[in-house]
Amino acid sequence: RRLLKEYFTRGGHWTAAPKPMLRDELFASDDYEAKAGSYVTTEYEPVFDAADFTRMGRDIFAQRSQTTNEFGIAWLQRHLDKKNEGYKIHVFDFQDKNAMHIDGTFVPLAPGKVLVAPTRPCVTGEHHSFYTFNGEQREYKLPPMFKGWDVLIAPTPDLPADHPLFFTSPWTATCNVLLLGDN
Repeated sequence: RRLLKEYFTRGGHWTAAPKPMLRDELFASDDYEAKAGSYVTTEYEPVFDAADFTRMGRDIFAQRSQTTNEFGIAWLQRHLDKKNEGYKIHVFDFQDKNAMHIDGTFVPLAPGKVLVAPTRPCVTGEHHSFYTFNGEQREYKLPPMFKGWDVLIAPTPDLPADHPLFFTSPWTATCNVLLLGDN
């Protein structure tokens, strides 16, 4: 909180997202089945997890996930629009039945380079490239703004198969990186 107050006194903005009521209507019915394009959260109220967003300049990349719904993405875009600072949210679909935390799936590294998890290819946009994973050729799509970019495939995680993941992905270990510069 000390940092927030310091940024605020220097002219920064301080925003709190709507606190969800977490009523039963927010969650899928008991017959929910985990599959790509199916989510445990409904559109009852806006909910989102900041880890489902990643920023590159004025572009923010997001995914609909088990913790972020379309209502939450729309709330954030409208909130950013009223500040008139030119931010644009781009929603990607990775066909992931357990989607959570975009930083374990799609990480812009530097101008012209993006790191991706090979098990969850982006299916939003146009054909970008093919890659091979576990002996199978797969297609990777990206919006036109990524034309000419290098798509780097993250290495397979070294975590043992019996490692407890507690609502995370083994790909977080190879995609979630700290960038210290463009190189």
